Amino acid sequence: MSERSAPLDADGPNPDQHPASAPLDRVFDILATEYRRQVVVRLDRETGTLPFETLVTSVTAMRTGLEPAALEETDREPTRIALYHSHLPKLVDTGVVEFDRETGTVAPGPRLDVVAASLEAVEKLHAS
Repeated sequence: MSERSAPLDADGPNPDQHPASAPLDRVFDILATEYRRQVVVRLDRETGTLPFETLVTSVTAMRTGLEPAALEETDREPTRIALYHSHLPKLVDTGVVEFDRETGTVAPGPRLDVVAASLEAVEKLHAS
């Protein structure tokens, strides 16, 4: 697995920002897209690694509302491209996931629990 884990506040100080808010801003940046939220939800439910293609299918199904068996390759391809080139690298860089491109597996990273708990708290607040 990739060991590229950066602190949640890795972007450095922002002079217009209170120092204590930097990690919180980073968490919300991580959760800013549905793709990344779906990856966090899926991996938070797992106990180990997932094949990348299983994650692609799962995220596509959650995003489209279709059953995994009903998905066509044309449904999965946009998700595959977005995850591989954009969303997984960002999640790897922040330590939320580990992605091994050689074996094609994705696993929870050391910071998944913090981000998943943040997402759960926001969802509870929104449901109130």
